[in-house]
Amino acid sequence: MIFSQFIKKNYFNIFILFYLPLSMILSVGVGISHDESHHLSVWLINKKIYSNFFFNTNYEIFFKDLGMQFYGIGFHVFSIPFEFFLKLIKFDLLFSNELNELTIKHPSIVIFFIISGIYLKKILNLIIKNKNYSQICAILFLLYPYLLGHSHFNTLDIPFMSVWICSTYYVMKIFKIFLKTKNISYKYIIYLALLSAFLLSIRISGLLIFIQYLIFLIFSLNILNINFFNFLKKFYKKIFLFSLLFVFTFFAFHPNYWSDPLKIYQSILYMSNHIQTVCTITLGECMKAQNLPSSYIPIWFFFKLPIVILFGLIVFPFVEKKIFNNSLHTLFLGSLLISIVLIILTLIIFNVNLYNEVRQIMFLMPLIFLVSFSFLYFFSKKISYS
Repeated sequence: MIFSQFIKKNYFNIFILFYLPLSMILSVGVGISHDESHHLSVWLINKKIYSNFFFNTNYEIFFKDLGMQFYGIGFHVFSIPFEFFLKLIKFDLLFSNELNELTIKHPSIVIFFIISGIYLKKILNLIIKNKNYSQICAILFLLYPYLLGHSHFNTLDIPFMSVWICSTYYVMKIFKIFLKTKNISYKYIIYLALLSAFLLSIRISGLLIFIQYLIFLIFSLNILNINFFNFLKKFYKKIFLFSLLFVFTFFAFHPNYWSDPLKIYQSILYMSNHIQTVCTITLGECMKAQNLPSSYIPIWFFFKLPIVILFGLIVFPFVEKKIFNNSLHTLFLGSLLISIVLIILTLIIFNVNLYNEVRQIMFLMPLIFLVSFSFLYFFSKKISYS
Protein backbone atom coordinates (compact mmCIF):
# COMPACT_ATOMS: atom_id res chain seq x y z
CA MET A 1 0.00 0.00 0.00
CA ILE A 2 2.76 2.43 0.99
CA PHE A 3 4.80 1.36 -2.06
CA SER A 4 1.88 1.92 -4.47
CA GLN A 5 1.23 5.35 -2.98
CA PHE A 6 4.92 6.20 -3.39
CA ILE A 7 4.79 5.11 -7.07
CA LYS A 8 1.61 7.09 -7.68
CA LYS A 9 3.11 10.20 -6.11
CA ASN A 10 6.54 9.98 -7.74
CA TYR A 11 6.03 8.17 -11.05
CA PHE A 12 7.33 11.09 -13.12
CA ASN A 13 10.58 11.26 -11.13
CA ILE A 14 10.92 7.46 -11.36
CA PHE A 15 10.38 7.68 -15.13
CA ILE A 16 13.17 10.31 -15.41
CA LEU A 17 15.42 8.17 -13.19
CA PHE A 18 15.26 5.30 -15.70
CA TYR A 19 14.91 7.43 -18.84
CA LEU A 20 18.03 9.56 -18.26
CA PRO A 21 20.77 6.86 -18.03
CA LEU A 22 19.16 4.66 -20.69
CA SER A 23 18.82 7.52 -23.14
CA MET A 24 22.37 8.74 -22.42
CA ILE A 25 23.78 5.27 -23.13
CA LEU A 26 21.77 4.94 -26.34
CA SER A 27 22.79 8.43 -27.49
CA VAL A 28 26.48 7.57 -27.85
CA GLY A 29 25.72 4.75 -30.30
CA VAL A 30 23.72 6.64 -32.94
CA GLY A 31 26.67 7.84 -35.03
CA ILE A 32 27.77 11.35 -35.96
CA SER A 33 26.02 13.74 -38.33
CA HIS A 34 27.77 16.14 -40.73
CA ASP A 35 26.52 19.14 -38.75
CA GLU A 36 28.15 17.95 -35.54
CA SER A 37 31.70 18.08 -36.87
CA HIS A 38 30.97 21.49 -38.43
CA HIS A 39 29.69 22.91 -35.12
CA LEU A 40 32.64 21.40 -33.25
CA SER A 41 35.01 23.28 -35.59
CA VAL A 42 33.18 26.52 -34.73
CA TRP A 43 33.59 25.77 -31.02
CA LEU A 44 37.31 25.04 -31.36
CA ILE A 45 37.89 28.33 -33.19
CA ASN A 46 35.97 30.29 -30.55
CA LYS A 47 37.99 28.58 -27.82
CA LYS A 48 41.09 30.05 -29.47
CA ILE A 49 39.49 33.53 -29.41
CA TYR A 50 38.79 33.13 -25.68
CA SER A 51 42.37 31.95 -25.12
CA ASN A 52 43.87 34.86 -27.08
CA PHE A 53 41.80 37.37 -25.11
CA PHE A 54 42.18 35.98 -21.56
CA PHE A 55 45.56 34.23 -21.69
CA ASN A 56 47.47 36.31 -24.26
CA THR A 57 48.00 33.34 -26.55
CA ASN A 58 48.57 33.96 -30.21
CA TYR A 59 46.41 31.41 -32.00
CA GLU A 60 45.54 32.14 -35.61
CA ILE A 61 41.81 32.72 -36.03
CA PHE A 62 40.61 31.38 -39.34
CA PHE A 63 37.07 30.42 -40.40
CA LYS A 64 36.92 28.06 -43.37
CA ASP A 65 33.74 29.69 -44.65
CA LEU A 66 31.74 32.85 -43.92
CA GLY A 67 28.88 31.05 -42.18
CA MET A 68 31.05 29.44 -39.50
CA GLN A 69 31.59 32.73 -37.68
CA PHE A 70 27.83 33.19 -37.24
CA TYR A 71 27.12 29.91 -35.44
CA GLY A 72 26.72 30.03 -31.67
CA ILE A 73 28.63 28.00 -29.08
CA GLY A 74 26.12 27.93 -26.21
CA PHE A 75 25.60 24.17 -26.35
CA HIS A 76 29.33 23.44 -26.21
CA VAL A 77 29.81 25.69 -23.18
CA PHE A 78 26.92 23.90 -21.45
CA SER A 79 28.30 20.44 -22.25
CA ILE A 80 31.79 21.04 -20.77
CA PRO A 81 31.04 19.94 -17.16
CA PHE A 82 29.05 16.91 -18.33
CA GLU A 83 31.82 15.81 -20.70
CA PHE A 84 34.31 16.18 -17.87
CA PHE A 85 32.13 14.12 -15.52
CA LEU A 86 31.54 11.34 -18.08
CA LYS A 87 35.27 11.07 -18.73
CA LEU A 88 35.93 11.11 -14.98
CA ILE A 89 33.65 8.12 -14.33
CA LYS A 90 35.15 6.29 -17.33
CA PHE A 91 31.79 6.32 -19.19
CA ASP A 92 33.60 5.18 -22.33
CA LEU A 93 34.32 1.80 -20.72
CA LEU A 94 30.69 0.88 -21.43
CA PHE A 95 31.52 0.77 -25.14
CA SER A 96 33.87 -1.18 -27.35
CA ASN A 97 35.44 1.96 -28.83
CA GLU A 98 36.64 4.93 -26.83
CA LEU A 99 34.24 7.85 -27.07
CA ASN A 100 35.52 10.68 -29.25
CA GLU A 101 34.98 14.39 -28.66
CA LEU A 102 31.73 14.36 -30.63
CA THR A 103 29.90 11.35 -29.23
CA ILE A 104 30.78 12.36 -25.68
CA LYS A 105 28.58 15.43 -26.26
CA HIS A 106 25.46 13.36 -27.03
CA PRO A 107 24.47 12.79 -23.38
CA SER A 108 24.37 16.58 -22.91
CA ILE A 109 21.72 16.77 -25.64
CA VAL A 110 19.69 14.18 -23.72
CA ILE A 111 19.93 16.38 -20.61
CA PHE A 112 18.64 19.36 -22.59
CA PHE A 113 15.71 17.30 -23.86
CA ILE A 114 14.77 16.09 -20.39
CA ILE A 115 14.89 19.69 -19.14
CA SER A 116 12.44 20.63 -21.91
CA GLY A 117 10.08 17.87 -20.74
CA ILE A 118 10.30 19.04 -17.13
CA TYR A 119 9.53 22.62 -18.13
CA LEU A 120 6.69 21.53 -20.41
CA LYS A 121 5.20 19.84 -17.32
CA LYS A 122 5.69 23.00 -15.25
CA ILE A 123 4.06 25.21 -17.90
CA LEU A 124 1.11 22.88 -18.40
CA ASN A 125 0.53 22.75 -14.65
CA LEU A 126 0.70 26.55 -14.61
CA ILE A 127 -2.14 26.62 -17.17
CA ILE A 128 -4.49 23.84 -16.05
CA LYS A 129 -3.38 23.35 -12.41
CA ASN A 130 -3.48 19.55 -12.64
CA LYS A 131 -0.14 17.99 -11.69
CA ASN A 132 -1.09 14.43 -12.68
CA TYR A 133 -2.28 15.33 -16.18
CA SER A 134 0.77 17.57 -16.69
CA GLN A 135 3.11 14.71 -15.78
CA ILE A 136 1.39 12.28 -18.17
CA CYS A 137 1.65 14.83 -20.99
CA ALA A 138 5.34 15.45 -20.24
CA ILE A 139 6.06 11.72 -20.41
CA LEU A 140 4.26 11.48 -23.76
CA PHE A 141 6.31 14.44 -24.98
CA LEU A 142 9.60 12.82 -23.92
CA LEU A 143 8.58 9.58 -25.66
CA TYR A 144 7.54 11.28 -28.92
CA PRO A 145 9.75 9.37 -31.43
CA TYR A 146 10.65 12.32 -33.67
CA LEU A 147 12.04 14.46 -30.83
CA LEU A 148 13.42 11.45 -28.95
CA GLY A 149 15.50 10.51 -31.98
CA HIS A 150 16.87 14.04 -32.38
CA SER A 151 17.71 14.17 -28.67
CA HIS A 152 20.42 11.55 -29.28
CA PHE A 153 22.50 13.53 -31.78
CA ASN A 154 21.12 16.99 -32.66
CA THR A 155 23.49 19.47 -30.97
CA LEU A 156 21.67 22.52 -32.33
CA ASP A 157 17.89 22.14 -32.55
CA ILE A 158 17.17 20.17 -29.35
CA PRO A 159 19.17 22.55 -27.07
CA PHE A 160 17.58 25.53 -28.85
CA MET A 161 14.09 24.08 -28.38
CA SER A 162 14.79 23.32 -24.71
CA VAL A 163 16.05 26.81 -23.85
CA TRP A 164 13.06 28.30 -25.70
CA ILE A 165 10.60 26.34 -23.55
CA CYS A 166 12.48 27.33 -20.36
CA SER A 167 12.31 31.00 -21.42
CA THR A 168 8.59 30.58 -22.11
CA TYR A 169 8.02 29.33 -18.57
CA TYR A 170 9.71 32.36 -17.01
CA VAL A 171 7.95 34.90 -19.20
CA MET A 172 4.67 33.24 -18.16
CA LYS A 173 5.68 33.48 -14.49
CA ILE A 174 6.57 37.15 -14.93
CA PHE A 175 3.21 38.08 -16.45
CA LYS A 176 1.21 35.86 -14.10
CA ILE A 177 2.68 37.83 -11.18
CA PHE A 178 2.13 41.07 -13.10
CA LEU A 179 -1.53 40.15 -13.66
CA LYS A 180 -2.07 39.50 -9.95
CA THR A 181 0.08 42.20 -8.32
CA LYS A 182 0.84 44.68 -11.11
CA ASN A 183 4.48 44.16 -10.25
CA ILE A 184 7.41 42.30 -11.85
CA SER A 185 9.85 40.02 -10.05
CA TYR A 186 13.55 40.91 -10.30
CA LYS A 187 14.41 37.22 -9.93
CA TYR A 188 12.46 36.13 -13.00
CA ILE A 189 13.70 39.11 -15.01
CA ILE A 190 17.28 37.94 -14.36
CA TYR A 191 16.42 34.33 -15.31
CA LEU A 192 14.71 35.47 -18.50
CA ALA A 193 17.58 37.75 -19.56
CA LEU A 194 20.18 35.01 -19.07
CA LEU A 195 18.09 32.36 -20.85
CA SER A 196 17.25 34.68 -23.75
CA ALA A 197 20.94 35.45 -24.30
CA PHE A 198 21.77 31.74 -24.01
CA LEU A 199 19.08 30.99 -26.60
CA LEU A 200 20.74 33.37 -29.08
CA SER A 201 24.11 31.83 -28.27
CA ILE A 202 22.78 28.60 -29.79
CA ARG A 203 21.05 30.20 -32.76
CA ILE A 204 20.68 33.84 -33.75
CA SER A 205 17.11 33.02 -34.83
CA GLY A 206 16.37 33.08 -31.10
CA LEU A 207 15.49 36.72 -31.77
CA LEU A 208 12.06 35.37 -32.75
CA ILE A 209 11.28 34.77 -29.08
CA PHE A 210 10.95 38.52 -28.62
CA ILE A 211 7.79 38.26 -30.74
CA GLN A 212 6.47 35.91 -28.07
CA TYR A 213 7.52 38.26 -25.25
CA LEU A 214 5.78 41.16 -27.00
CA ILE A 215 2.56 39.18 -27.40
CA PHE A 216 2.54 38.32 -23.68
CA LEU A 217 3.10 41.99 -22.85
CA ILE A 218 0.28 43.16 -25.15
CA PHE A 219 -2.16 40.63 -23.67
CA SER A 220 -1.23 41.61 -20.10
CA LEU A 221 -1.58 45.35 -20.70
CA ASN A 222 -4.88 44.76 -22.49
CA ILE A 223 -6.30 42.61 -19.68
CA LEU A 224 -5.28 45.14 -17.00
CA ASN A 225 -6.11 48.11 -19.23
CA ILE A 226 -2.68 49.69 -18.65
CA ASN A 227 -1.11 52.19 -21.03
CA PHE A 228 2.16 51.01 -22.63
CA PHE A 229 4.02 54.25 -21.79
CA ASN A 230 2.89 54.06 -18.18
CA PHE A 231 4.23 50.52 -18.09
CA LEU A 232 7.61 51.73 -19.41
CA LYS A 233 7.66 54.57 -16.90
CA LYS A 234 6.99 52.24 -13.97
CA PHE A 235 9.34 49.40 -14.94
CA TYR A 236 12.16 51.15 -16.82
CA LYS A 237 14.73 50.04 -14.23
CA LYS A 238 13.80 46.36 -14.66
CA ILE A 239 13.72 46.72 -18.45
CA PHE A 240 17.19 48.28 -18.29
CA LEU A 241 18.42 45.43 -16.05
CA PHE A 242 17.03 42.87 -18.51
CA SER A 243 18.68 44.64 -21.46
CA LEU A 244 22.04 44.98 -19.70
CA LEU A 245 22.17 41.33 -18.60
CA PHE A 246 20.98 40.15 -21.99
CA VAL A 247 23.58 42.11 -23.96
CA PHE A 248 26.44 41.21 -21.59
CA THR A 249 25.60 37.48 -21.61
CA PHE A 250 25.02 37.44 -25.36
CA PHE A 251 28.47 38.90 -26.08
CA ALA A 252 30.08 36.62 -23.49
CA PHE A 253 28.87 33.64 -25.54
CA HIS A 254 29.90 35.23 -28.87
CA PRO A 255 33.62 36.11 -28.66
CA ASN A 256 33.74 36.41 -32.43
CA TYR A 257 31.58 39.57 -32.21
CA TRP A 258 33.92 41.36 -29.80
CA SER A 259 36.05 42.82 -32.58
CA ASP A 260 33.07 43.90 -34.68
CA PRO A 261 29.55 44.06 -33.15
CA LEU A 262 28.12 44.78 -36.63
CA LYS A 263 28.62 41.08 -37.36
CA ILE A 264 25.37 40.52 -35.44
CA TYR A 265 23.41 42.19 -38.24
CA GLN A 266 25.37 40.21 -40.83
CA SER A 267 24.62 36.98 -38.99
CA ILE A 268 20.87 37.70 -39.00
CA LEU A 269 20.93 38.27 -42.76
CA TYR A 270 23.11 35.24 -43.38
CA MET A 271 21.15 32.82 -41.22
CA SER A 272 17.74 33.91 -42.51
CA ASN A 273 18.94 33.20 -46.06
CA HIS A 274 21.22 30.32 -45.24
CA ILE A 275 22.83 29.07 -48.46
CA GLN A 276 21.40 25.59 -48.79
CA THR A 277 20.82 24.00 -52.18
CA VAL A 278 19.05 20.87 -50.92
CA CYS A 279 15.35 20.21 -51.29
CA THR A 280 12.86 18.31 -49.14
CA ILE A 281 10.48 15.86 -50.81
CA THR A 282 7.05 17.12 -49.75
CA LEU A 283 3.89 15.47 -51.10
CA GLY A 284 5.95 14.19 -54.02
CA GLU A 285 7.41 17.62 -54.83
CA CYS A 286 11.06 18.53 -54.27
CA MET A 287 10.68 21.82 -52.38
CA LYS A 288 13.94 23.79 -52.48
CA ALA A 289 15.12 25.41 -49.26
CA GLN A 290 15.73 28.74 -50.95
CA ASN A 291 12.36 28.90 -52.67
CA LEU A 292 9.76 27.33 -50.40
CA PRO A 293 6.02 27.66 -51.00
CA SER A 294 3.95 29.03 -48.10
CA SER A 295 2.38 25.59 -47.67
CA TYR A 296 5.67 23.94 -46.62
CA ILE A 297 5.42 24.59 -42.85
CA PRO A 298 1.70 23.66 -42.45
CA ILE A 299 2.21 20.47 -44.50
CA TRP A 300 5.14 19.25 -42.43
CA PHE A 301 3.53 20.10 -39.11
CA PHE A 302 0.46 18.16 -40.23
CA PHE A 303 2.55 15.06 -40.92
CA LYS A 304 5.00 15.38 -38.03
CA LEU A 305 2.66 16.19 -35.14
CA PRO A 306 1.07 13.20 -33.36
CA ILE A 307 -2.60 12.55 -34.11
CA VAL A 308 -3.60 13.32 -30.51
CA ILE A 309 -2.02 16.79 -30.83
CA LEU A 310 -3.86 17.44 -34.11
CA PHE A 311 -7.10 16.36 -32.41
CA GLY A 312 -6.41 18.79 -29.57
CA LEU A 313 -6.05 21.64 -32.06
CA ILE A 314 -9.29 20.64 -33.81
CA VAL A 315 -11.35 20.94 -30.58
CA PHE A 316 -10.25 24.57 -30.05
CA PRO A 317 -13.56 26.07 -31.34
CA PHE A 318 -15.44 24.04 -28.71
CA VAL A 319 -13.35 25.35 -25.79
CA GLU A 320 -12.76 28.90 -26.99
CA LYS A 321 -15.40 30.48 -24.72
CA LYS A 322 -14.30 28.45 -21.72
CA ILE A 323 -10.68 29.61 -22.19
CA PHE A 324 -11.29 33.28 -22.90
CA ASN A 325 -13.68 33.73 -19.97
CA ASN A 326 -10.65 33.41 -17.68
CA SER A 327 -8.03 36.17 -17.74
CA LEU A 328 -5.12 33.83 -16.87
CA HIS A 329 -6.10 31.30 -19.55
CA THR A 330 -6.50 34.18 -22.00
CA LEU A 331 -3.02 35.43 -21.19
CA PHE A 332 -1.33 32.02 -21.38
CA LEU A 333 -3.13 30.22 -24.21
CA GLY A 334 -4.02 33.32 -26.21
CA SER A 335 -0.39 34.50 -26.16
CA LEU A 336 1.02 31.06 -27.01
CA LEU A 337 -1.44 30.52 -29.85
CA ILE A 338 -0.87 33.91 -31.45
CA SER A 339 2.91 33.60 -30.96
CA ILE A 340 2.94 30.29 -32.87
CA VAL A 341 0.89 31.74 -35.73
CA LEU A 342 2.89 35.00 -35.91
CA ILE A 343 6.26 33.23 -35.91
CA ILE A 344 5.12 30.87 -38.69
CA LEU A 345 3.79 33.84 -40.72
CA THR A 346 7.09 35.72 -40.17
CA LEU A 347 9.06 32.76 -41.52
CA ILE A 348 6.75 32.49 -44.54
CA ILE A 349 6.64 36.23 -45.32
CA PHE A 350 10.43 36.62 -45.13
CA ASN A 351 10.89 33.38 -47.06
CA VAL A 352 13.36 31.99 -44.49
CA ASN A 353 15.26 28.97 -45.81
CA LEU A 354 14.11 25.71 -44.20
CA TYR A 355 14.88 22.08 -44.97
CA ASN A 356 14.90 18.61 -43.39
CA GLU A 357 11.16 18.77 -42.69
CA VAL A 358 10.62 20.80 -39.48
CA ARG A 359 14.13 20.60 -38.03
CA GLN A 360 14.79 24.36 -38.01
CA ILE A 361 11.36 25.10 -36.48
CA MET A 362 11.42 22.29 -33.92
CA PHE A 363 11.25 24.93 -31.17
CA LEU A 364 7.57 25.48 -32.03
CA MET A 365 6.64 21.87 -31.30
CA PRO A 366 6.54 22.10 -27.48
CA LEU A 367 4.39 25.25 -27.78
CA ILE A 368 1.96 23.39 -30.07
CA PHE A 369 1.95 20.43 -27.65
CA LEU A 370 1.15 22.81 -24.77
CA VAL A 371 -1.85 24.48 -26.41
CA SER A 372 -3.16 21.17 -27.76
CA PHE A 373 -2.90 19.34 -24.41
CA SER A 374 -4.61 22.32 -22.75
CA PHE A 375 -7.45 22.39 -25.31
CA LEU A 376 -8.00 18.66 -24.79
CA TYR A 377 -8.14 19.10 -21.02
CA PHE A 378 -10.64 21.95 -21.19
CA PHE A 379 -12.70 20.07 -23.78
CA SER A 380 -13.16 17.00 -21.57
CA LYS A 381 -11.05 15.75 -18.65
CA LYS A 382 -12.11 12.14 -19.29
CA ILE A 383 -11.26 12.29 -23.00
CA SER A 384 -7.98 14.10 -22.34
CA TYR A 385 -6.84 11.35 -19.92
CA SER A 386 -7.81 8.68 -22.46
